Amino acid sequence: MEKLAVIFGKSKTGELWDKHFGDSDIFVKYYIYPDRSPEYADEVGNKARNVDEHHSSNVKLSEVIKLLGSCDCVSAVAMSPNFKKMAAEKPVQPVVVNAQSIEDVLIALSNSYHLLESLVSKRRSAVFEKEIPVLYP
Repeated sequence: MEKLAVIFGKSKTGELWDKHFGDSDIFVKYYIYPDRSPEYADEVGNKARNVDEHHSSNVKLSEVIKLLGSCDCVSAVAMSPNFKKMAAEKPVQPVVVNAQSIEDVLIALSNSYHLLESLVSKRRSAVFEKEIPVLYP
């Protein structure tokens, strides 16, 4: 693969969202490359934020996935029940990044490009790894 499309959450003030992914104010998409710096692609407000507000909601998971559009991975600072569901059943690879800032997330994702590429390739072949990688910058 020449790049991976990765989406993570941020707050209205532009800081990394440090809670559950589905509760983010905004979803931001970056392209991660094996041999160059990440590239900002797009962002969208989380219109599904208040849909079925309890954790592990299938309705909320479906709505969030619709909002994301085309992506290979989703990343969050906090593990959530829906990340576990996503890992077991969805074509999108969830990743937890132990980070304090958007820059840290991008460093961790870039440094783990080959691992993520391998997991995404497996998902495209309908092999869903249930273990969710935890990355560090």
